[in-house]
Amino acid sequence: NSVEDPELLSRKTSVVNTNVQYCSVAKTALGKNKIIMGAEVDCIGESKPERHLDPINNYIELKTSRIIKREEENYKFEKYKLLKFWAQSFLIGIPRIIVGFRDDNGIVKNIREFKTMEIPRMVRGKNGMWDAAVCLNFANEFFDWLKTIVIIDDPRSSYTISYKHPFQSIEVTFSGSTNSVLAERHL
Repeated sequence: NSVEDPELLSRKTSVVNTNVQYCSVAKTALGKNKIIMGAEVDCIGESKPERHLDPINNYIELKTSRIIKREEENYKFEKYKLLKFWAQSFLIGIPRIIVGFRDDNGIVKNIREFKTMEIPRMVRGKNGMWDAAVCLNFANEFFDWLKTIVIIDDPRSSYTISYKHPFQSIEVTFSGSTNSVLAERHL
C-alpha cells in the first residue's frame, strides 16, 4: 500500500530538489518513423505501481498557467498552451495533465485536470485552432525530411536542430562524433 510506503512517507518532510528528475524512455512510431524518446515525468498518481507493471498509465504532467479571466485569454490558452501540453504528453504517452492556474503573485488559485487524449476534441472546430492530425502529419514529414539530412550512420554522431526567429527555416548542423548522446553501454 502506497500510504505506508516508507520511501513515499519520507518525501513529505524533505525539501524538494528541482535538480532531481525521473525520466521515462519510450519507443513509438509516427507513420513509418520509429522513435525512441525520453521525457521527464513530473509525478505519478494514485499509488506507486508494482515493479512488474507499466507505470505510464499513472504518469501525470504538471503545468501552471495564468488564471484565465477573459475569453481572449482562454483562446490563447487553448491555441498555444494546450497544444504544447498535449504534444509533450501525447508523444510519450502520459494520459493526464494537471494545470494549476495562478494569480499574478504566482499563487495557484484553482486546478484543472485534462485527459491528454481529449484535448484535441476540446479545440476541434474552433476558429483558428490547431488540429492534432495536422500536427502529427507535420512531425511525420519532418522526420522523413530529417532522415534525408542525417546521412552519417554512426551512433556516436550527433546533430543540432535549430528553428530560430523569424521561424522560417529549420537548420540541421553536424555536431561531431566526440560528444555522443548515447552512453557507451548503448552503442
